[in-house]
Amino acid sequence: TNSIESFNNELRKATRNRVQFTNDESALKTLWLMICNIEDRRAAKRAKQGKRVSRTAGRLMEGTRVSGWKQAINQMAVAYPDSFDKYL
Repeated sequence: TNSIESFNNELRKATRNRVQFTNDESALKTLWLMICNIEDRRAAKRAKQGKRVSRTAGRLMEGTRVSGWKQAINQMAVAYPDSFDKYL
């Protein structure tokens, strides 16, 4: 849970200084870019450690399998139809 809390803390830092986003899309873009930045820094840190055996999983987003996406997307599409209709 420490890695998740650290990840969330870095995302909060990215949005804390922004008084107001012009729209939802700009907020999402900022969060997405911050997630990519965090992942790149963590990957560089793991590569630097080299031969040390890691007990943690690889990248948080890329290369891992997540189940239940269809069900989650369907539930979000029902809950937020205005946001999802243009993408589905």
